[in-house]
Amino acid sequence: MSSKRFLFFTGMTLLLALLIGLTVRLLEVYSLVDRAPSYWMEILLAFALITVLVYFVLHRITQVDPTEFVRAFLMSVVLKIILSGVAVVVMSKLNPAGANSNAVFYLCCYGAFTALEVVVLYKQKNKE
Repeated sequence: MSSKRFLFFTGMTLLLALLIGLTVRLLEVYSLVDRAPSYWMEILLAFALITVLVYFVLHRITQVDPTEFVRAFLMSVVLKIILSGVAVVVMSKLNPAGANSNAVFYLCCYGAFTALEVVVLYKQKNKE
């Protein structure tokens, strides 16, 4: 994997995390939501790290055997879904009052970071 691609993807991931974080913060400051997610920073950091890690692992696997890309990608999606379910249950137990806002924010972040990953991987695979 070229370091240029990895740095680009990492930069895009951090930019997305920053935009989402600023949006949540502005919604809090201007009281545009009833209850902001209590774990928004932890959720953002976790998704940013997981997204970069998945991208890195997928590229390492495809360097060794390009035919394994689909299997590795689908496995990463299944693992993220399972871990997401566990994380939402844990957050709901730790903070029952903020369970709804945390779960909705978690799902929005899951969608945003997965979309980023799919778009970047799709564009890179079409260039090859």
